Amino acid sequence: MAAAVVGTVVSAILTGWFQEAAPDLSRRALGSPALEVRFAADISDQTAPFALQKPVTTPQDRAMLVEPTSSREWQNFIREKNAAPVDRADMQIVLEGGRSKIRIVDLRPRILHKSTRWGGAYFIPATAGEVEAISVSADLDHPDPHFTQGKKGSRNYFHEKQLELARGEQVTLTISVTAKAAAYEFDFVATVIADGKIHDVPIRLPGKKPFLITARQAKPSGYSQVFKEQGEAWVQAPAAGRVWCKVVGDEKC
Repeated sequence: MAAAVVGTVVSAILTGWFQEAAPDLSRRALGSPALEVRFAADISDQTAPFALQKPVTTPQDRAMLVEPTSSREWQNFIREKNAAPVDRADMQIVLEGGRSKIRIVDLRPRILHKSTRWGGAYFIPATAGEVEAISVSADLDHPDPHFTQGKKGSRNYFHEKQLELARGEQVTLTISVTAKAAAYEFDFVATVIADGKIHDVPIRLPGKKPFLITARQAKPSGYSQVFKEQGEAWVQAPAAGRVWCKVVGDEKC
């Protein structure tokens, strides 16, 4: 009887071990990451201005200016041209735990390349204006960019709000970054504790492409071209005037 009880207890322990630890051992052996990036996208407001590094010059590219902004052709065009949000970019990221338990102890932007603010083509959507605020944001112009909460926040948000995920559990993060002084290519790095070790997990767009953002030129003359959305097409706008003043928030410029 005692042997049967002991056998039952051992069986239960082994069953629990296989359910909890064995999958982790298997995933580690296969080289599976402790944290999976299931989704990453730039979701910057489609009514906000954006810019290209170079002007629109070829006949093929200029032909795209008459494409409806909601069309697949236009969306593919600005994606291929690496259009960058101006001054602010919003991202949505879905992360999934790859172990029985992990802890995300930090998440911060990492600057891959910094350059002067882009001066090619600047596009002003018809409904450009204030966009909804996202409470967690990072200033890429800061010497040590990190996420803070609120306009006056200074503490690292993800140091105080650490995230724990079980295997298969997901979390969706909506975050923003700002840039007022330069243009940046950047990604994010999540610092994860799993298996008693620290792992740094890079987060990029599909195809391992970096995220992009550029600061706005101080004056419209800083751009080779300025385009204003009109109807379902883009028309070249004068280098100054009421349209530009409204976008930069200075009615007296």
